[in-house]
Amino acid sequence: MSVRRVASIVVGLAALAGAVVLVLVAVDARAWSATVRDDDALFRVKPGQATWDGGAHAPFGLSQRLLGTADDVRLRRAIRAFQLARIQTTFFIQDPGLQAAKAKATLALVDVERKGPDNRARSTAANLLGVLAFQEARLDPSTALSSIRRATLSFRRAILWDAANEDAKSNLELVLRLAQAATQTRRDQEGLFGNSRGKGTGAGRGGTGY
Repeated sequence: MSVRRVASIVVGLAALAGAVVLVLVAVDARAWSATVRDDDALFRVKPGQATWDGGAHAPFGLSQRLLGTADDVRLRRAIRAFQLARIQTTFFIQDPGLQAAKAKATLALVDVERKGPDNRARSTAANLLGVLAFQEARLDPSTALSSIRRATLSFRRAILWDAANEDAKSNLELVLRLAQAATQTRRDQEGLFGNSRGKGTGAGRGGTGY
């Protein structure tokens, strides 16, 4: 068999392999579209069961790279982790798995904010991180101040990532109002119980007597 004949066979096989891969990518694209539609609907009613895993037929993760599905899956799964943690916060405050759920959600959202495909996805992740921090402030008054500060920073980052994120703007406005109200309440209480500086509060130099 001549070299030319061998080369022709190799080229033909390569072309066939390329055609097969393209067909597999097309199959994956169609499956991914159906998976997104079905799992997005499932997420609304049973968030824990949504996986966004349509499988892949093309080798070497080629479909994910060409279709950009990896970033979409990462964002959706981070939002799912957030939703599951929020559900536990609302209904199972004493559940020992709550901290684990919150930690999982936090790690997933931090990953999206750092590696998100665009500023909109990063803004969404930062906003949800702020919501988680705000929930911690509500559940644990002893760490409320630090949690509110983290929430404020997260909401501000969300706005910096995407100035059109109205949810983050509303959340930031709310948390700033609550922080201001809490500060004023604390000052009022200090004044009521004689802890503030001023006349009649025992702030002067100590002397004899009691």
